[in-house]
Amino acid sequence: TQWQLYPGAGALGVGPNQGDIGWWSNNDGDVATRACLFDDIYAFNADGSFQNILGDETWVEGWQTGAGEMCGAPVAPHDGSAAASWSVAGSELTLDGVGAFMGLAKVFNGGELGNPADAPASITYTIESLTDDAMTLDIHFGAGWWRFRFVPVGTELSSYDLTLEVNTANIEVGPNGMYAGGGVLGDAQAVALSDDDGDGIWSGTVSLPEGTSGNYIFLNSPNDGGDWGAKENLDGLECSDPANYNDRILAPLTGNTTISTCFGQCSTDGTCAAPAETYDVTFQVDMSSYEGSIGTVNLNGNFNGWCGSCAEMTDADGDGVYSLTVPLPAGSIEYKFTVDGWNNQENFAGGESCTVTDGTYVNRGYEVVGEATLDVVCYNSCDACDGSGGGGDTVSLTFNVNTANIEVGPNGIYLGGGVFGDAQAYAMSDDDNDGVWTVTLEVAPGLSGNYIFLNSPNDGGDWGAKENLAGLECADPTNFDDRILAPVTEDTVLSTCFGQCSTDGSCAAPPATYDVTFRVDMSTYEAGYGTVNLNGSFNGWCGGCTEMTDNDGDMVYEVTVALAEGTFEYKFTLDGWTAQEEFDGSEACVSTIDGYNNRSLDVAGEAVLDVVCWNSCEACVVTPEVLGCTNPEFLEYNPYATSDDGSCSNLLVPGCMYENATNYNPLANDDDNSCEFEDGGNNDCPADLDGDGAVTTSDLLSFLAEFGASCS
Repeated sequence: TQWQLYPGAGALGVGPNQGDIGWWSNNDGDVATRACLFDDIYAFNADGSFQNILGDETWVEGWQTGAGEMCGAPVAPHDGSAAASWSVAGSELTLDGVGAFMGLAKVFNGGELGNPADAPASITYTIESLTDDAMTLDIHFGAGWWRFRFVPVGTELSSYDLTLEVNTANIEVGPNGMYAGGGVLGDAQAVALSDDDGDGIWSGTVSLPEGTSGNYIFLNSPNDGGDWGAKENLDGLECSDPANYNDRILAPLTGNTTISTCFGQCSTDGTCAAPAETYDVTFQVDMSSYEGSIGTVNLNGNFNGWCGSCAEMTDADGDGVYSLTVPLPAGSIEYKFTVDGWNNQENFAGGESCTVTDGTYVNRGYEVVGEATLDVVCYNSCDACDGSGGGGDTVSLTFNVNTANIEVGPNGIYLGGGVFGDAQAYAMSDDDNDGVWTVTLEVAPGLSGNYIFLNSPNDGGDWGAKENLAGLECADPTNFDDRILAPVTEDTVLSTCFGQCSTDGSCAAPPATYDVTFRVDMSTYEAGYGTVNLNGSFNGWCGGCTEMTDNDGDMVYEVTVALAEGTFEYKFTLDGWTAQEEFDGSEACVSTIDGYNNRSLDVAGEAVLDVVCWNSCEACVVTPEVLGCTNPEFLEYNPYATSDDGSCSNLLVPGCMYENATNYNPLANDDDNSCEFEDGGNNDCPADLDGDGAVTTSDLLSFLAEFGASCS
């Protein structure tokens, strides 16, 4: 059989848990923009062989091309050339053969490829569902799960109505009403429910493709699409999926379906059992030893869906101890304290007296048996703070970064990424203005992973501010070229230079740089675009980070970049990587390095490069404007005119313009050589205009009298 990706939203997606595509999934528009991916064929042959049939183009990514994501020629070994086979064992599909894959070439068991040469010899996928008309595959890649949905080649899935009904007898519905969301449905306000008859049963219907399965949840009065604090708590119940935030489980749709249940319970007939007795439990954390900035302190646990910022703790007396009381039913819970939602969180190595682990996550644990006020504990510790600024179960980790070679932006230097969070995870400081920025953290022993320094990021997602370590020995090419943090087992100080790999905090003198101005003429580009960008080996092919400008509106965009001496590759792109120049390698300004065709530049000093036309090595060819009548239906028509000047005034009237002709047309202004003459039947000489039987001077005089001597 032959399969293709389902041509609709949610055909491929990724998230932290199996079936959860909350991190990213394709939308309907991607089916068109990535058409080269959705027409790929995955052939399972009866003899056990397997083949990727990709055609001339497929979806290729930066780790394959070094030039971002785009439709392009398949890159070996993921080009359909693999001598591959397939086999199924239980719910597992295995492809054997270097370069064989389903969905996306980069995804394999335990990771995502950063180099085509590292392609594994075998990949195993979990078969989530399989019918004659649909197949859903999942694969765990270490950091989370990818999901791929397929249909037989040339078919489309049917859509079915899913009606969700939830009884709210045990809760007070908030002012924003009830919603269904999460998992395959979308955000916290994906499906608005209604209760038109006021009986406390809220319902809503959504149309989903056949075979759709995954997770979902009901929410009470969420404020926005990210308000997961409004979700029902199903922790420990049989209808919850502990691997997916304790959300409900949606079985594959095979027809129109109605699900009736109770908010926070697992009934299947829409009835609500009396709610379980709850006990007030007060949580307390001492933040006095926390050295980072604090906006809010939050309590996150399996009882609130690890919702981020929904459970905010307070410090009413300003003593640094934050507390919050939560009503909980009897049973085991897991929790931890976090800062500003998930901007920072406690990090435990496992084995601490107050923690529990499922083998993947380490959290605080507690058994609820009645009302309780828990002891005050130090952030990231099982014990009270010791008063010296450190927690009992932590080690001190200090980062120093020398900024001698850069100009620090107005927002300062930050530590972030990897195990520490977003682009503004920890603000660093330079109190003595010596150019060395520092921050000290209290972390759990054994902490390890990736991190990076950033120069003046504007927000937590501003990864364009990160240092560029590409190709350096301290970079991790499989994790965005971030730095690598070895397990921290004791108080540790790490000192380095921004953008370099020194371990003593010194900075090698940067190479001399020269200002190079790049210019591209977009006057001949006919499609629409927002920004013109410069991408090259000197900026990590970063997409939209280097925007070019056209200050005088002449369609010539330019940008000046400081470059060291050497050879660089580059190209012009639009809107990041939405569109890019395409070369075949034969052009004079293009070089082919590692199989990629890009513009090439040898920098030896300051330079202002010639203006070149988009996708050309030459300047744009400009056709000079010629004004005139451009309509051939008019007498004034000028075949050389390129722009109409409004001079067309007299419509052409073809006909005979010679008055002595028998078919003379007095309205004609364009002689069409149709004149006919009466010769009495015996004049075989049409040049005998006066009919005297001879062509003489009198005939010439008659001609000149009629037409004149000028041809104009």
